[in-house]
Amino acid sequence: RDLLAAHELHIVKVFAPIEAMAAREEARGDRLIGLAQAQAAYLHNNIEYDLSINTSAANPEGCAKQLLAQLP
Repeated sequence: RDLLAAHELHIVKVFAPIEAMAAREEARGDRLIGLAQAQAAYLHNNIEYDLSINTSAANPEGCAKQLLAQLP
């Protein structure tokens, strides 16, 4: 944030519940099973987000619309 202070910056958390992430790992067939669970423990630690988008609540177009609607 400090390095980009001269710019309009929005940090967006793009996430899904761990259950949805685990199902996606299995469905895709090319993912390391359990990686989402392991990363969930630390991935978003100590990050201050301006916006959050839950990808399990909408399709990609719906998520994009949510993002655009939340931006100033």
